[in-house]
Amino acid sequence: MEPEWSDFCKITSGRQPREILLKALGSVRHKGKALDIGAGALNETRYLLSQGFEVTAVDSEPVSAEVAARIQDEKLHFEAVSYEDFKFRKDSYDLAAALYALPFTPPEHFKAVVQKLLGSIKTGGVFVGQFFGPDDEWNDGSSRINFVSGSDVKDMFKSFEILSFEEEKGPGTTATGGAKYWHIFHVIAKKR
Repeated sequence: MEPEWSDFCKITSGRQPREILLKALGSVRHKGKALDIGAGALNETRYLLSQGFEVTAVDSEPVSAEVAARIQDEKLHFEAVSYEDFKFRKDSYDLAAALYALPFTPPEHFKAVVQKLLGSIKTGGVFVGQFFGPDDEWNDGSSRINFVSGSDVKDMFKSFEILSFEEEKGPGTTATGGAKYWHIFHVIAKKR
């Protein structure tokens, strides 16, 4: 069962930034421009702003736009568009965060969005995000979610140095509290 995004944004509002983002920041050499794809409740966006980044946050969910409108920071640029409609700027970002976001790209746009996203990262810039594996519970054949193998993920990052690649498999819960079997690849990579 796919999540209801307005519920997700409301439930996750105000939580601390994800640990994987904090880990990735240790490899970012310049706190210039950051991209937050699938910004949701803008928790990571707020943290990145507090760390001195100029942040472009992208999410088509109306609740995300409402949250962004309440953030008074001239370094925040919010774009209320889907990933496939976002105009990725080549070689622009020191950090690109796609935390639990890319699997939800419409399948017909997935490869192009990933390529454009990775192309938007500067040389020496860092990607941090997740991909869902084929054993994930939501991979039931009827879903519009993307599932990829570990080797597929590594192939996507051929022009990157993979700093961290962790596979997670097992039971857990969703942000809305439902039980779910997860298969996730957590990735931190630096562009060569």
